[in-house]
Amino acid sequence: MREYSADQKETVFFTGRKLVVKSGAGSGKTTILKGYALQNPRERFLYLCYNSAIQKEASAAFPGNVICRTGHAIAMGVVGRPLEHKLVDNLRLTDIKNYIKAKDWGLTKDVSKGLSNFLNSSRSEISIADLNFLPNFSSSQKKRNRLILSCIQKIWDAGLDASNPFPVTHDMYLKKFCMGPATMHQWFSGILFDEVQDANPVIADWVFKQDKCKHILVGDDHQQLYRWRGAQNFMDDYAKKTGCQVNTMPQSYRFGNKTADIATKLLDYKSKITKCARFPVYGNAKINDEVYAFTPALFRTSHRTVLHRTVIATLDTAIQNIDKKIFWVGKISSYGLQGLLDVFYLKKDMKDKVRNKRLLTEHRSFASYQSMAEETKDSEMLRTIKLLEKHGSSIPSKINALQRNAVEDESLADVTVSTAHRSKGLEWDHVELADDYPDLLDVTKDWDVDIVGDEINLLYVSVTRAMKRLKVSDIVIELFKKMGGDVSIFTSEIEEAGPPGNPVRDDNIGVMNQRVKLNEKDS
Repeated sequence: MREYSADQKETVFFTGRKLVVKSGAGSGKTTILKGYALQNPRERFLYLCYNSAIQKEASAAFPGNVICRTGHAIAMGVVGRPLEHKLVDNLRLTDIKNYIKAKDWGLTKDVSKGLSNFLNSSRSEISIADLNFLPNFSSSQKKRNRLILSCIQKIWDAGLDASNPFPVTHDMYLKKFCMGPATMHQWFSGILFDEVQDANPVIADWVFKQDKCKHILVGDDHQQLYRWRGAQNFMDDYAKKTGCQVNTMPQSYRFGNKTADIATKLLDYKSKITKCARFPVYGNAKINDEVYAFTPALFRTSHRTVLHRTVIATLDTAIQNIDKKIFWVGKISSYGLQGLLDVFYLKKDMKDKVRNKRLLTEHRSFASYQSMAEETKDSEMLRTIKLLEKHGSSIPSKINALQRNAVEDESLADVTVSTAHRSKGLEWDHVELADDYPDLLDVTKDWDVDIVGDEINLLYVSVTRAMKRLKVSDIVIELFKKMGGDVSIFTSEIEEAGPPGNPVRDDNIGVMNQRVKLNEKDS
């Protein structure tokens, strides 16, 4: 029989109907959920996964009395199949503009945002609540809002009509499914709901109305990364509403005490700014981890993973390592390189080389593309323009080299690259944080409290991906110092270099500069 820690036993041997588990990074949430299922072999459980990659992993790990599915997979099987022929990942602004016959991008963008609000809410009807980002006081404002709501209804109806060629998104058929009755008790005695801190309100509402099922909710308050997309952390509200037991698991088995110390100091700063409860992280004493303020020589001779705040910085790191074998978390195709190349050819008026012909139907020139990007503030389009400005005519050759050297088997890679968002749920021996995370101590910026919380969450997730060696970014060092962290936990250049004459160490100048920075006092 497997040995469980005292914290883990509280969940594995739980006998009630409702439970919330606050599970810190690397604390073994899969272990406890698997253990709980094994303790109840005569019951059948639905493990609700955050994404398809987790579903695949979980299906191999869990016992036979657990069915692992994403919410979208369940919805597809029930209501999505008749719509599959016209399924797209996202509705393009041009699709919406053309369908509602809008004369300007402003109306189009408001319709798109209102639709997104509806799709990511627990509401069953389109209403003025979906336009909370717009004023609704004057008669002209109210008239425009009624027009927007009618356009949203038109898009919603068209998407769910299998005979209408207008495309449907995953979120649209998911919403349709979740508006249906509670039926899961017919097949399952309980639902194991993972990653609740980033729950889509639609999915959460659907789970909670399955009241005839047991509920085991698991999440980490500090790994909420998608609040900006409408995700909500339902753990505290659910516990308060149901009065259920709340278990806490702060002990990590992934990394040692040094990484845990850094993670704790980051969360201490979050607690100080947002007034949330403290969550000390405890490391695994059996792991002798190392943390660095500089890039150690070992990272240049063995595999390392570089995590970034932005896609642009991820691409920059890849270009800096253009001759190396690179593994892209989420696959290279998801980083927009082909789209970047198409826009490059549009800019050069080499339209015969554009693969996505839809781009040409929407934009006869690069000026049109720029104009739409500026009017709509579309983040992907603006990012593309910025990359074109930075890399210019070298883009085709660089993209070709990156695609040629990309590997799908991570064991063959010299370097793994990822954004912080995509790294959640993963772990590596050697992790390096890029320096594109925002400076949260910049006094010239008026930081919103919630934004600070979001950014600390990203840093916490990034730091806790490392199992053995972690190279932190400047802002992590500064936050660590600000919260009273002992900088002696960082490996010095002398320790890293080893005895005099060590041939591996070759960047002592950079290390000396970093050492001076570490020893500076906060003013």
